[in-house]
Amino acid sequence: TRWGSDAIGGVLHAHPIEPRLDLTLDSPTVRPRTMIGYSSADHAFGERFQLDAQVDQSLRVLGGVGYRRVGKLTGGGAVRSPTTGGIPQVPALDDDGRTQVGTGFDEVTGDGRVVMQLGEATRLVAATYVYRQYDAPRTDQCPPPYAPASECLRYDEQFRTLAYSTLETSEGPLARRLRVSLSFQRQHERRTNDRPASYVQNGGRDDVDTFGLSVNGETKSFSHASARTAVRYGADLYHDRVDSAAWTSFSDLPAVVPASRGLYLAGSHYTHGGVFVDPRVMLGEKWEARAGARVAGARAFAPSDPESGTAGVDRGWSTLVGHAGLSYRPARSLTLSGNVDRSFRAPNLDDLTSRQQAGPGFQFENASLEPEWATTLEAGASLSTTHVEAEAWVFHSDVRRAIPRVTRDASACPPSTPQCQASWTRFQLVNAPGGAEVQGVEFSGRVSLLQDVALLATFAATRGQTDNPQQRPSDPTIAYEERVPLSRIPPVNGTAQLRWRPRVGPYAGAGMRWALLQSQLAPSDLSDARIPEGGTPGFAVLDLFAGYRMGRHMLFNV
Repeated sequence: TRWGSDAIGGVLHAHPIEPRLDLTLDSPTVRPRTMIGYSSADHAFGERFQLDAQVDQSLRVLGGVGYRRVGKLTGGGAVRSPTTGGIPQVPALDDDGRTQVGTGFDEVTGDGRVVMQLGEATRLVAATYVYRQYDAPRTDQCPPPYAPASECLRYDEQFRTLAYSTLETSEGPLARRLRVSLSFQRQHERRTNDRPASYVQNGGRDDVDTFGLSVNGETKSFSHASARTAVRYGADLYHDRVDSAAWTSFSDLPAVVPASRGLYLAGSHYTHGGVFVDPRVMLGEKWEARAGARVAGARAFAPSDPESGTAGVDRGWSTLVGHAGLSYRPARSLTLSGNVDRSFRAPNLDDLTSRQQAGPGFQFENASLEPEWATTLEAGASLSTTHVEAEAWVFHSDVRRAIPRVTRDASACPPSTPQCQASWTRFQLVNAPGGAEVQGVEFSGRVSLLQDVALLATFAATRGQTDNPQQRPSDPTIAYEERVPLSRIPPVNGTAQLRWRPRVGPYAGAGMRWALLQSQLAPSDLSDARIPEGGTPGFAVLDLFAGYRMGRHMLFNV
């Protein structure tokens, strides 16, 4: 409801670093800061330098630059098949049996943020963030399965630039919090697929520019009888423009042959947005009711390309989605909640038009995809006392027209796409004919044992199934399952950590991350060289850490 179509799978809410405000200062102040890090597993070294400046109480500036060089990753050895004990072809390992061949990269970062107070309740923010990654091999394609060791798909450039400005205010009855934002984002990728044995080098470049406008606000609470009401509201609109190209060069000939299309279709564009309202009502001290709705829409356009057999796309979708929930507090520290959510996700340009080497094989487009719909029911409880904080949830999602991968024969490959013909397996996204279900439980907790000593733990278990998207074979002797697992369902997993962390001085702790065997594989997972035969084995990782904090001035961590 709040975040739009792609939030059907969840949202990561990132908070930027803010320049500090010190109301006791009456003259300009600059606070330099540097961070240096090294990790032995990949011989990575990185450094960030930052300046935090306060010109006066109405103007603050923060800027930083960073650099990191990451070497080849050394692990604990091959991850063997849980059923056969065999070693998968991905990742390819060096002669020591531990170092992953297709790893390592360089990155450069930069950011700047200006905060200007326009009054006690209003401020203007302008910010830009720059990320540059160079020379990053794709681990599962360097080399690809069954290919010569000299073949490698490498991302020469992966760039992301984000710039935005926001006006934030808390003035007026409709603005306990109001934020209006204009943004621009550019994603750039340039890649090279070296195939020395064939004297061929395949190149590609993709650029996506995104223009955005969003309004997010919340009214001040108002009372009526024993009820208090507050309303979140907002609107957003985003427009993507795509440029894409591909070419082939030869090491034994001075020739470069351009392809008629790239990973995407040059000139494509995609627009999506919506308007939402999300009120909540406190009924006395024990009950809270929530309900929200969004009018959402999306439109995709891509030109046709007859030479490669690519159909054009000019399609749009609009819908109404929403949610409702109820919470009850039988005690001050305990809250019981239930929610129902109706959501949808429109297919994007990647689903509708892209041709690319994915983990399970070569994937080509489906311009006829329809949106996915999901209805989610969840119930949970949260406990918050002086020494204990905990949450537990159970959920069930019913997904209609889910978009899984199905295998295709080589005869289904589009024209002028030799990568499709050369792949061991080929896939296409389709809408599942029936329904899909995802159920799970989640838990997180924190217990304060002694002063500055805490025990933290998480647990999650998820199960997902769908009607088999593959057509039933005409030969009745070939095994066929009516229901199959969904892809990308995580195994049962959890974390535990015991830590001693005073506000200043030394600190230390120990933690463990673990997961059980994941043997519930979707049909497309069975040909994915990244997944060992029989599934991904269970694992446990033990983390030990210690450090020293000297107020705001120094932090050292190992």
